[in-house]
Amino acid sequence: MTKERKTQIVTIAVLAAAFGVVLAQKTGWKFSDVKVADIVPRPAPKAEPSPQDAIYAMLDAARVGDVKAYLASYTGQMDSALKQSLAEASEAGFAKYLKDSNAAVKGIAISEPQTLTDREVRVRV
Repeated sequence: MTKERKTQIVTIAVLAAAFGVVLAQKTGWKFSDVKVADIVPRPAPKAEPSPQDAIYAMLDAARVGDVKAYLASYTGQMDSALKQSLAEASEAGFAKYLKDSNAAVKGIAISEPQTLTDREVRVRV
């Protein structure tokens, strides 16, 4: 690269920088206005868990035999019935039952939830 070509590149760079400074001043932009939060993207907020998420979590717990997580998925009469079954068998036996009952499951279809109340939905699995 010749000396003349280097001089042209430096001149163009200086003129571009000067143009940028003038443009920034005209628009009212100041370097002190720039914050790291404006440059670095924020992680997306986590979505509120859906009824489908609860169903998949219960199925995952059953698949691996996680008795506590599986029982935490239920309330009311079903919770009582499952705890009675757990009391009649050991935790290891109940975990084996969960694994065995889900071994043949290849896939699952879940319908759109129908809202019953502000805390309850009906979902067909």
